Amino acid sequence: MTVKEATRERILKVTKELLNKEGIGSLSIRKIASEAGVNVASINYHFGSKNKLLFECMKDVVEKLEKTLLIFDDDSLSEEDRVKIYLYNVADVIINDAAIQASMSKTFVSDIEFPDVLIQFIARFYRRFKEFLENYLKIHDEEILSMIVEQTISAIWFPIISYKTSIKITGIDFKEEDTRKKYIDLLVENIKGRVRE
Repeated sequence: MTVKEATRERILKVTKELLNKEGIGSLSIRKIASEAGVNVASINYHFGSKNKLLFECMKDVVEKLEKTLLIFDDDSLSEEDRVKIYLYNVADVIINDAAIQASMSKTFVSDIEFPDVLIQFIARFYRRFKEFLENYLKIHDEEILSMIVEQTISAIWFPIISYKTSIKITGIDFKEEDTRKKYIDLLVENIKGRVRE
């Protein structure tokens, strides 16, 4: 790895750590530069802007999410087990990068335009899960499948991103592995039961 590549990776690593520790609200280029041991100009040189740096962090998370899709190719598992393992793995990615996920959600509802490469990653992730659900649930209605994908991903994503509030309201901590597994098992049973009635 060259010095230039190492600097770029260090900036990304520090940004992710700061996001996960302090959230997006207190994140500044100066703070990132200080923690990474570089000057502000170095961050601008490598990324161009704070938003582009955040998009690079998001891209890394989306790539991790895309890797979770590999479970669908494992024919040694039942379709139901593949769906459950996939959702467990998605939940793990969200937990490990919760602040980045939260900043992604803020970006989704803002006027900031996502780079095409990030949209393409998300679209592949979405499409592959939808294709698998079509075979698993034996549903061929595109609109219904899209709704099921949205409901399923939202049902995983929301309680983890808002886990502090969820604990206060429900007493359930979605960061606990056993709780997540029980929740995902129930979610898959509900999806399967509703669409097959």
